[in-house]
Amino acid sequence: MIVYFSISDARLTILHSSHWSVLDKSEAVKNLTINDLTVFSKKMKETFYLECLVQGNYSKEQALEVARSFKKTLQPNERSNDPLPPIRICQVPLGNKCCRLASFHPTDSNSVVVNYYQVGPTNMHQTAVMEILVVSCIYILISANKIIYFHWKREPEFDGGTCV
Repeated sequence: MIVYFSISDARLTILHSSHWSVLDKSEAVKNLTINDLTVFSKKMKETFYLECLVQGNYSKEQALEVARSFKKTLQPNERSNDPLPPIRICQVPLGNKCCRLASFHPTDSNSVVVNYYQVGPTNMHQTAVMEILVVSCIYILISANKIIYFHWKREPEFDGGTCV
């Protein structure tokens, strides 16, 4: 059996104190029954709440109507005051670190390079500025045909925890 491990899974396994790959998740749900799903869906509905963000060519009135329509259809609960559990990211030691993995597809000559930069705890303003700078650089590189494809995914905030 050939096992494929995505570059994202490799990175997240290194950085998160607990990460489940797509393969781990697939293995975990193999023995689920309809009854398991029914119980889960009822519990999920009890704690479900809704926040809406409407983007695009919508007026304020249209956006509010979309949000009201979702709320009416889904009938969410009020949001709990309980804080969400933090997502812990491991602190990468200072300096340059390199993690090389064997090719995921031995017959494919393409390669993937992922650069990961960690800046420590930030606030919303600093995060927004960094994202604007990174996305601007990406567009410049794409326009100059220096990269073909780039996937930007914002990581949760680093909380100062360390890998165990």
